[in-house]
Amino acid sequence: YISVTGVQTCALPISDDGGRTCGHAATAGADSSVTTCPQAAPALAVDSTGAIHLAWTGAQPSARIAYVTQPRGSRQFSALHQVSVPGGATDVRLAADPHGLTTAWLAPEHGSVARVARVTTDATRGLTLSAVQTMPGTATAIVLFAGRSGTQLGWVQATPQGATITLAPIP
Repeated sequence: YISVTGVQTCALPISDDGGRTCGHAATAGADSSVTTCPQAAPALAVDSTGAIHLAWTGAQPSARIAYVTQPRGSRQFSALHQVSVPGGATDVRLAADPHGLTTAWLAPEHGSVARVARVTTDATRGLTLSAVQTMPGTATAIVLFAGRSGTQLGWVQATPQGATITLAPIP
């Protein structure tokens, strides 16, 4: 459960008893003067170590993706990190698989193309993108699917007959 609690804050209540109760919600991004919380919920992924990763953009297309992480067992998020993305970003997504963390977003400055990148994270630098890929055509929506065998990106393209959904594995 992710709650957008107001401008520039996102809260994530944590449960230690399988969801029967939730403790005090940790806030993320409250120290940002550049990025506001999104129109929709931030992207969330939990990696193999149990760390929680949140990423979002503001209500308007942004040149940066905001990112925080919370190690397993911690009650606090890391400092807010922001990473520049080519073509701006909306609709950010995250997925964690055995190979690591992946992010995807729509790049509105380039006709809403879907972009995807493997990412590395650390407490000091935050999120670092590697080998940004641009998917062919324009996209109206994106989704990341993560599993034991890896991550796939799905994107929807409008066609005269309706829509086409394309899936591509992320190397």
